[in-house]
Amino acid sequence: MILEVRHLRVVQAIVREGSVTKAAESLYLTQPAVSHTLKDIESRLGVQLFRRNRKRMEPTPEGLSLHATAERVLSELECAEENLQSFKAGKRGVLRVATQCYTCYHWLPRILKRFEETVPAVDLQIVPEATNEPVEALLGERVDLVILHHNPQHTGISAVHLFDDEMVAILPPGHRLTAKEWIEPEDFAAEHLLLHTAPEESLLLSQYLIPAGVRPQRISQLSLTEAIFETVRAGLGITAVASWMARGEVEAGNLCTRRLAPKGLKRRWYAASLRKKEGLESVAELTRLLQKEAGTTVDRCRLAAAGE
Repeated sequence: MILEVRHLRVVQAIVREGSVTKAAESLYLTQPAVSHTLKDIESRLGVQLFRRNRKRMEPTPEGLSLHATAERVLSELECAEENLQSFKAGKRGVLRVATQCYTCYHWLPRILKRFEETVPAVDLQIVPEATNEPVEALLGERVDLVILHHNPQHTGISAVHLFDDEMVAILPPGHRLTAKEWIEPEDFAAEHLLLHTAPEESLLLSQYLIPAGVRPQRISQLSLTEAIFETVRAGLGITAVASWMARGEVEAGNLCTRRLAPKGLKRRWYAASLRKKEGLESVAELTRLLQKEAGTTVDRCRLAAAGE
């Protein structure tokens, strides 16, 4: 049997929706049509793809395997369609970009705008859903270039250094830790820590607190910088961000910063792409622009935050 796109869409929809009826609705098909397609696939393949429970259709191991293939193939087909539409519109292709941290959007759009002016024939797309797993998205070719605060050191990935910044603790004025010249890992043990990213993606946790055997009393995730700063200012927690991000708030007297340990916690940023794609004109040009302008663009953001 040769599987068709319609077969993959039916398997994908049933896994996603949990029932044949809801899958049919999402595909704008009738329930008998979806049931017939599923029976046809199972009959021809000679395997059972789902266990029919009263509340939900549960995929078998064979069903999960086929679903994984469906996700990959349908994603590739969608990208192919987008690329063809771009060619039809006079574009030479699509360049998909993602970042490891939402704070990049304080400075990255300025460089992306310059790229669009330099290479107008390429359709530049930001893929925010890849933020949580940028390296996996790159290896899976769901994106073409990612901005990372670590070097992935994968044989299939080429990474170039962009700039360095320093993470600092952000505290409300009058906080007990403002009496210290710098903050040690154990100082976080009794604190409510606010993070931009999921804990498993946090540089502060992975490189500073966990190696010291310290876990804050409570950890919360807030994606918006402004929301984190407001929460810290209200005395409801502390955080750690790049020093340039907080300069305006510090100089306004709204927040205080302290270094993390005497030498500070440095962060190195990279632009990464697949080695087999680094020679593509669009990838090479955006990488060149990032290398040339990322550091100075971050400095401009720092000055803007300080009102200079």
